[in-house]
Amino acid sequence: MCSGAKRREKVRRENAAKAAKREAERRQAELDRLAQERTVIAAQQQASLAAMQKQQEAQIAVQKQEAASLQAQQRDRLAAIQEDRDLKVATANAQGQAVSSSLRILAGGGAPQAPTAQQSSRSSQTRGAKNTAASLRMGSSSRGRGAGANLSI
Repeated sequence: MCSGAKRREKVRRENAAKAAKREAERRQAELDRLAQERTVIAAQQQASLAAMQKQQEAQIAVQKQEAASLQAQQRDRLAAIQEDRDLKVATANAQGQAVSSSLRILAGGGAPQAPTAQQSSRSSQTRGAKNTAASLRMGSSSRGRGAGANLSI
């Protein structure tokens, strides 16, 4: 009987070893399956990350282009506003000068004029036109007769 008990004990150990081996194989298969799933998930995440980075770069390029376009439009608007303002200022200055000249003319205070020759009054005894009493001045000196510009003509 001793040999029967040893044999049963041996069979039990073999069965326990086989069961442990099957359990280890099952666990290893589960771990391999989980590792494979994680590898697939990591690859998907890498592909998703690359796609998002490309999309972000494209958006940044579009935004830079839009910003440059908006800056150019802003420069054009500012230039047009400046040109319009300069035109309005020039027009206002021209109008102001025209009004000033008109008022000066109307007021009689225009450009200085040379003095006119004095006319003698017409007497009732003499006949004829009025006489002028201007003296001719020539040369650049203002002294004496014959000096200055002839303004009586």
